[in-house]
Amino acid sequence: MLKILVVDDEEIICDLICALIDWEKYQMQLLGCVYDGEEAFEVICDKRPDVVITDIRMPGMDGLETIKKAREEKIEAQFLILSGYKDFSYAQEAIRLGAAAYLLKPIEEEELLNTLLKIQEKNEIAMEQSKEKQALNQQLVDSRHRLWHQFLTDFLEGRETAKYGLKEVTEEEINRVFGPKFCGGLYRAAVLRWDNPYGSITEEESRYLTGKCIDFFCTCLPESMVWYAAETKECQLVLLNGTEEETGQEVWTAFHKMQAYASALNEGVVTAGLSRTAQVPAMVPALAKEAEKACSMRILKGCGKILEYDAAAFSPCKVEELLSMKKAKELQERLELMDWEQMKDAARELYENIPGEADPDVYYQLHLRILTEVLQGLSYLGAEVADMRGLIERMCRELRCCSSIAQIIRKTNGQIQEILLSCKEQSVLKENRLANIAKEYIRKNYNKDIRLADVAEQVYLSPTYFSAIFKRETGMNFNEYLTEYRIEMAKEFLKNLEYKVTEVGEQVGYEDSKYFSKIFRKMVGISPRDYRKLYMRDKI
Repeated sequence: MLKILVVDDEEIICDLICALIDWEKYQMQLLGCVYDGEEAFEVICDKRPDVVITDIRMPGMDGLETIKKAREEKIEAQFLILSGYKDFSYAQEAIRLGAAAYLLKPIEEEELLNTLLKIQEKNEIAMEQSKEKQALNQQLVDSRHRLWHQFLTDFLEGRETAKYGLKEVTEEEINRVFGPKFCGGLYRAAVLRWDNPYGSITEEESRYLTGKCIDFFCTCLPESMVWYAAETKECQLVLLNGTEEETGQEVWTAFHKMQAYASALNEGVVTAGLSRTAQVPAMVPALAKEAEKACSMRILKGCGKILEYDAAAFSPCKVEELLSMKKAKELQERLELMDWEQMKDAARELYENIPGEADPDVYYQLHLRILTEVLQGLSYLGAEVADMRGLIERMCRELRCCSSIAQIIRKTNGQIQEILLSCKEQSVLKENRLANIAKEYIRKNYNKDIRLADVAEQVYLSPTYFSAIFKRETGMNFNEYLTEYRIEMAKEFLKNLEYKVTEVGEQVGYEDSKYFSKIFRKMVGISPRDYRKLYMRDKI
């Protein structure tokens, strides 16, 4: 609501202005009238009106002087100058001082109301903008912490970080831009992972339970230690910063406390992968990779432990050595047979050839290659695999939920079986669709000299392959189906007396009337002529 103060040394003018407008109707509040400049200034400082309607010439302090003093006190009221003097110099000075308008006496209701309404509209816009600015400032304050986590995620995943305004990745710059409290010492990364070795668990469930454990784990760390939880596409981790004791023994102590918490949380265990330590934050992405690698060792060394990164612990092994051209060809040959058991044996043989201390990533890479070979092979065989990339990504995420080699092999087998089953169902649907196309072609062309090869051409198949599909779907071969359909249509023509019996055969594709009569008798048990007589008798 617009608050308005009227200032004029003539009481009659003040009363007139107060009576001119229905203030409440236009959501305006009249604060009252003041009759000299000095008193007006005191009221302005006390009540902070939005608009001051003031005369220029008044005893003690004129209107222009009142505006000057108000501006010196940082009062943002809008001033409407009233004067009976048509002196442009007054208007110039009033405008220079920021007056909203300069109105000549005698003031008219419409002019004053329109001026006030414009000020009211501007005030509302200014207030809205002020609220938006305050909200934005608050959002900027609240988002600083979130911005830090966004930077940390981008930094850990190797994405571009120049947009964050860091001159370089140092403790001083990170603390300046984002406000963390890194204080020197050592940096270390810990990747935690929730597994259920006794049953299945989804990626979403694992991430939720891991997050709960991370929250508890962090409460068990020393108060003097700096830590930040982060989440990437591949893992959930805690970035640690502190002394050698804090990033070493204290982490183990916190982990063991968390194990007791986790055991009461749900059926499952938590594994922690620890990186080595580094002295600069620029090494954090490498530390995160080390912690992730250490955590992945759980499929070889078991879950529910702290596993520290050791670069020398991994035996060199390449997927290309496991899935050679010969092995890939064998896989494709078994795939062509759509034989689930043979595909399962092929996958198991590949996994069994991985050395015992190989990098755990080899298992994931081999899984990806097997799935790719299977999907590409099915595509080559004509199966339609929708969103192949999305399917592989989903299956790889499921694989990350495995906590042992045995689970990985079971997951691989299950996924291959799922794909093959889907393609078999798809094949059945495809054959059904092709048979329906062929039936429709027969319905439209039964009265012509059509052959198996003609229909096979319509569905882009060889006559032999089409014949097999057609019989599998309809239970009869092509000629049997065509003959049966023609005889059914002949029955309809025989019911129509417009056609002679000798003409009906031509209508359904038989040029030789004797041959038609022979086929009709064989299929129906009576001659075409007798069928018509029988129909006519039943109709009577």
